[in-house]
Amino acid sequence: MSTTPKITIWLWPSGLFPRRILYYLRAKSLTPSLLLSSSPPIHLIPVLSNPSTGNLAVSPAHEPRPLNTTLPCLRVQTPAKPDFFIYESNAILEYLEEIFSTEKGYVDVRGSNPEQRARSRDIVSLLADATLAYGLYLMNSDPSTLSWSGIAQSDWSAQTAAHARKRHSFLLSRLEEWVEEDVVGKRCLSLAGEGTNVTIADFVLMACVVYNEENYGKDWVEDHGILRIWVERVKGEGWCVGKEELRRLEMEGFEGGYKMS
Repeated sequence: MSTTPKITIWLWPSGLFPRRILYYLRAKSLTPSLLLSSSPPIHLIPVLSNPSTGNLAVSPAHEPRPLNTTLPCLRVQTPAKPDFFIYESNAILEYLEEIFSTEKGYVDVRGSNPEQRARSRDIVSLLADATLAYGLYLMNSDPSTLSWSGIAQSDWSAQTAAHARKRHSFLLSRLEEWVEEDVVGKRCLSLAGEGTNVTIADFVLMACVVYNEENYGKDWVEDHGILRIWVERVKGEGWCVGKEELRRLEMEGFEGGYKMS
């Protein structure tokens, strides 16, 4: 009996956290066909958002998303063992890095030296706090969040929104202090500084910027010029997949592949 595990990933391509996975796949040149032929094989299942209801659903042609899971979600199926799930996007990226490692000829997006790896983790940790703060601000100020936030408009708190916005700005200012020399002085492509040209930290920040721009018309790095310099520099990179391509993947699935430009 084969003991090779089978891996399945459910992705909502244009979602905030799932798009980190797509950025990763593009940066590593991991096409859907290559994933299926890898060892272990990895199957991508697209999840579609219904524009009229906001509900997320899997096409009848694909296996439904497991109950009580968020997106993205990774499942490992190994013969004679219980299914193993990974629920958080950054944990999924770390898991995939173990499979598509430098030993197999792939770039290490955790960083190519100890300093870059540490800085990338610093940035990811800070951005988790900033994402939480900005979400709290939106949920107390933006009507488009009413369909999913669980907070009625009558329960909004202007004070909470203002405090959360201030906290978000404070965290981004701290990030700018960390990266100014690398972004402005050295003109590094990665926020994490010298080493590989793209790291997990880059996926996380760009996902925040582009998702909020597309869905809420918000500038996530407003009044943070150093971060804006980096965003504009990196938007043209091949891994930074655009809105049209993300939507196409939702509608058509991954079977036809995605553009690797």
